[in-house]
Amino acid sequence: MKFDSYKEGTLLDLENANLKEPDISDLLESLSNNHQVTQLKLAGKYINDGIIQNLTDINFINCIYITDKGIEALANSPNMQNLTSINFQYCYKITNKGIEALADSQNIQNLSSISFEDCYKITDEGVESLVNSPNMQNLTSINLGGCNITDKALTDLTNSSNMQNITSINFRGTIITDKALMDLANSLNMQNITNINFKDCNDITNKGITDLVNSSSTKNLTIISLSTLMSIEEIEDIVKKLPKIQELKIADDNGLSEFCNYLIQLRDFESNSDFNKEERIKDIMFSFAQQGKDEYIKYILNNQEKYPFLVNTKDEYDHNLMHFYTHDPEMQKLFFEKGMIPSKEIDPDNIMLSIVNDAQSVHTSEVTKRTNFFTNELVQVFRAPSS
Repeated sequence: MKFDSYKEGTLLDLENANLKEPDISDLLESLSNNHQVTQLKLAGKYINDGIIQNLTDINFINCIYITDKGIEALANSPNMQNLTSINFQYCYKITNKGIEALADSQNIQNLSSISFEDCYKITDEGVESLVNSPNMQNLTSINLGGCNITDKALTDLTNSSNMQNITSINFRGTIITDKALMDLANSLNMQNITNINFKDCNDITNKGITDLVNSSSTKNLTIISLSTLMSIEEIEDIVKKLPKIQELKIADDNGLSEFCNYLIQLRDFESNSDFNKEERIKDIMFSFAQQGKDEYIKYILNNQEKYPFLVNTKDEYDHNLMHFYTHDPEMQKLFFEKGMIPSKEIDPDNIMLSIVNDAQSVHTSEVTKRTNFFTNELVQVFRAPSS
């Protein structure tokens, strides 16, 4: 089999190649004679164990026949000394024995990125051997998402002085808890960490996230992926206390990630003299109005000292917020209480009077009484015959 057509610079991409078992020997021979190829992509290929030489980057994703024996051969090869990245995602046959072979190898001391994602036979024992190995001191990224690991794995990682270069960890879908997050927050070895993925870690609560946010060791965090739902106030706290945070990903968050990203923009651009905070908040408000995300609109209107917004503001189509809530009396009431001036197209009998006469309303304070009076006067103005 000829491989030249699959070359892209230093990458040999065989993901879409019709690679058969006899081609493996040809591949090995080709690689041994072509030192320009430093990256090999074999995603989804049904290949067996073999030694791949002269590489810096190997991707064995979904190679389900790779076993511990193959990893041992890789680890024992003196030709792997330039290897910096290896991906064993979905290689289901790999066990702790395979990890231990890598950890013990002096041939792969330049490894900076490793992934055993969804290798479900890997447990805390395998992770312990990996993170405590002096051969792994150059690791910056470790992906153990979907592995059969517990708090011990994360605690071993954060406590290991060999892991001080780590910038990215992925523990997606594992059963770690707030206890391990506390260990991460208290670790002096994790001060370079920028990216954490705890998505689908259902035993993590808001307390664990709060511990992370309040830690002096996590101030370099830029990307956080979670499934833990939080309040708007907690999102504000994250943006405030993590000065470098650029992205918060929350599964099924109903707008929390979007709101967080808006807050990040407000924070990052506020020092810019050309930045118009009111205009940005206007964009936020109308974006949420179009999506029907009332919670954020209510929050902003009720926190004007932090989010200045004139309730009568209109978008580029000359619509105010009322345009998006013509059948929502609760939101209409809020808008009027915040000072919205109704337009002629609004039926005062059906809207404003219901606001004034709502027995379930919180119309008890002096401020609310004044709002009622103002609204009532507006009703009379709209009822008055035009001259």
